[in-house]
Amino acid sequence: MKTNNKIQLHLKLNQLRYWVKHSLFSKERIMFLLLPTMFVFLLYFSVQSITKNWNLQQTLNTKLQEKQLMELKVSNMKLENQYYASEEYQELMARKLQDKKASGETMVMLPINSDIAKQKHANQKFSSNKSEQDNSNFHQWMRFLFRI
Repeated sequence: MKTNNKIQLHLKLNQLRYWVKHSLFSKERIMFLLLPTMFVFLLYFSVQSITKNWNLQQTLNTKLQEKQLMELKVSNMKLENQYYASEEYQELMARKLQDKKASGETMVMLPINSDIAKQKHANQKFSSNKSEQDNSNFHQWMRFLFRI
């Protein structure tokens, strides 16, 4: 009886090996499990790459805007320096500081602005529609996808 059990156990083990070798690890089952797994990994890494590129593009756009702003400030300061170095400005400042007038001019002394006059223009805000249009979602996608 022990030998019979031993033979049956050996037979069952051989059947299990055969099933594992030919049925469990068949080409169809391996492909059935491997292809969706590869698809999920590919999808995950693609989305991760797109997200990383999007963030880098946003950072680049921010840096480009900062660069343009600095260039505008520098050009504005150059123009101010040219204006301050001009004879017209120097003449105006000399007349203002010395309270003198040129020939044919009349001096008019105006009172200093009141607080109400200063506050009237301080409360007005000017908005730019161009900046809102440039930063729309559509334009950001176009810049990101086509480097426009």
